[in-house]
Formats: sequence, C-alpha cells, structure tokens
Amino acid sequence: MGSLITGIAYARLSAPDLGVMQEFLEHFGLVTEFRDEHRLYMRGTGAAPFIHVTEKGPPGTIAYGYEVIDDAVLAELVHGGAATGIEHPDEPGGGRRVVLTDPNGLLVELCSGRSLLEPLPPRARLRAPAGSSVRLEPARVRRIAHGVVATPRLADTTRWFNSTLRLIPTDELYVGTPDNALGMFSRVDRGEEPVDHHVVFMLRSNSAGSHHVSFEVDDVDDIFAGHDHLRRQGRYEHVRGIGRHALGSQIFDYWMSPYEQMHEHWYTTEQMNAHSGFNAIRVDAELGHDHGEKPTPRFVRHASPFIGRAERQGAA
Repeated sequence: MGSLITGIAYARLSAPDLGVMQEFLEHFGLVTEFRDEHRLYMRGTGAAPFIHVTEKGPPGTIAYGYEVIDDAVLAELVHGGAATGIEHPDEPGGGRRVVLTDPNGLLVELCSGRSLLEPLPPRARLRAPAGSSVRLEPARVRRIAHGVVATPRLADTTRWFNSTLRLIPTDELYVGTPDNALGMFSRVDRGEEPVDHHVVFMLRSNSAGSHHVSFEVDDVDDIFAGHDHLRRQGRYEHVRGIGRHALGSQIFDYWMSPYEQMHEHWYTTEQMNAHSGFNAIRVDAELGHDHGEKPTPRFVRHASPFIGRAERQGAA
C-alpha cells in the first residue's frame, strides 16, 4: 500500500529572538531563504524551498512537516476528519497542507505542491592553484533527515505515526525484556526504492517534546569541518559526538541551539526498502549500543517542549 509521505520536509521551531537563531543556524550550515518580523526560513543545498522554520515565540518545537505522495492524501485526511481543512500557506514554495496533532500535542503538517529551488552548486573537489585542504567553514547541510519524538506515551505515539502515515517499523529498542520498550525507529514505505533507516524515532521519556531534528550533510567531511567550525565560535553547546549510530550506520554530531533545541549533523551509509528486516534489540537505558562516547543524561533526557496553538496565539 505504501506510506502517505515521501519523507520529512521541515521542522518548525519557536524562539524569542530570530536573529540569535539565524546566527546559530548559519553556523550550523543552513542558508537563510527568507526572514520577516515573525518567521525565519532556512534552506539546505538541496532543492527544497526550506527545511527549517523558526517562528517568534517561547522556546520550543511547534511541528514536523512531511511531504505527501500526492494531493489526494490531503483530501482524504480532511474528508475522513483526521485533519484540518486544506490550507495555502504564505511561505516560501507555497503549496498546500493539512495539519494533524499527534498524541503528545506535536503538530504534524502534511504538505504537497511546494515549488522547488535550484540546488546550490556542489563544493569543488579539485584543489585550486592557490587552494588548501584545510576547511574553515560551516558544514554544508543538504536536507532534513528525521525528527525524534520524546514521549511518555510511547505505545500510543508509535501506533499513531505508523498507522496515520503508514510507516514501517525498522528497529525497536527494549530494556531488559521485550515488553519494556524504549523506542521505535520507523521508515517510509516506498516499495523497492531505498529509503533512510528512519524518518521518525519515538523515544520513551518522562516529558513530551522534540528530542532532536537531524540534518544530512553533503559528505562525511562536513561532520568534522562543521564540528570544528561550531567549536571555534565558543558559544554553542556541544551535546554528543562525533560518533556512529550502530543502527542505520549513521555518523553523528549533536549541538544545542541557544534555545534548547537539539540539532544533529548526520551522514549515513545504510538504506532500507520495504523488504528490509525488522529487529528488536536489547539495549541499556543509556543507548550504549552506539559507537563512540557514552551518551550523557543531558542527551538522553532532553525534550524541547511542544508549543501548542494556544501558546502561539498568546505569544502573538
């Protein structure tokens, strides 16, 4: 049957100072596409009109946006009562969208028909006569890869994402015994077409919120160059990395925004299709199956709170 979505399109965050967020995101490797008094839109090197939005308001996370397979999905969700009416957002790329709400209060925006941009030119691989191998610049972020939902309602949240978006479970983590689930990775079903290990990870937590949003860089060199660039700024918090997630073969590096929203630089060497196997994997509560340094409690317990409609209206 296939998934209703082709992948994640953007993350929509909230912060009290758009200038502070813009500076962080440009150092992180995103490119400013549009900014006004209330909204900041950032793109990557790919063709998407934007992959990151910050709205002015209290610190937190508003929504994850996903690209649907076609317009019929939007009409189906509205007709079935699962979503709001079809909107025509005043945002870069335009298009159409409907909005759903997951069991934790996270808005899930499903969009279609967005106009694409020309991809940015690739980095030159041939050293110029006056060139150097040393790169003193931010990472080049290509696209958004996935979002992670921290939730005290793991079973409900897993069921909602997998059934509503028609996702495939990829791997499940548990502590001690299989009935003590810690989290589930779910991916897009595109049949034979290769896809990422996961488009969303649902993680058991005491608090509901966004654990992190992940952005694919152009190549693995960007992980290291981006890390050094952010370190040189001397004012951004490094949370974890550089390391490797054993599940999905992903090289990672995690940084916190000035408003407690975790962002990941990410590069993968493994993909799945609809026939790839499912695994239930026993781990410890600190996710110690990964390669590299052990994650800290700061990393494991983080959750950027979800900002609901009422809070957004109150901040406006």
